[in-house]
Amino acid sequence: MNHRITNLIRAGVLPERADVPESVLAATVDPIEVNQGEWTIDEDLLLLKGATQGRGMQAIARHVGRSKTVCVARFKALVPEPSMEAQKDALKAVKAAIQKRDMV
Repeated sequence: MNHRITNLIRAGVLPERADVPESVLAATVDPIEVNQGEWTIDEDLLLLKGATQGRGMQAIARHVGRSKTVCVARFKALVPEPSMEAQKDALKAVKAAIQKRDMV
């Protein structure tokens, strides 16, 4: 199995199902080389800024350096309620965390 697919299954982004052909799973992964490590707070900021500015998730993914699929999953984890207010609240929280980090 493709290592990207395996990593996305481990990350919980793709289902771990034997009845889903690898070709179907592969079609859900963007064909660009992407960062597959832990998300940084700076990447969260780029993701949330792009979303609140109305940028498309594919463009955000290219900017962040991750696949669209992984970006969508991370966005849903950061903003479980799909509203602009929830997006802005998440963005404020990430900015506050970055300020706190940078003060040290």
